Amino acid sequence: MASRLVKPNIPPDSCGHIDRVIELADSLISEKDLEIRTGYSKIIEEELELVRTINTQLREASKFWHDKYNRKG
Repeated sequence: MASRLVKPNIPPDSCGHIDRVIELADSLISEKDLEIRTGYSKIIEEELELVRTINTQLREASKFWHDKYNRKG
């Protein structure tokens, strides 16, 4: 029995996460409190991991549709 390819979901837009990282990075420049800087750093890391996940999902969806198109031809 041949395996059936499952259409991937389109991942969410990553622009908001990128904007958030830029905003936090700008805030880090003037922040003196180490605890707050550490918190910003953690949030930046989490946001960038979300962007990484979204980009991976986008690549997988792109490959799916590329392969599906090429099989028809």
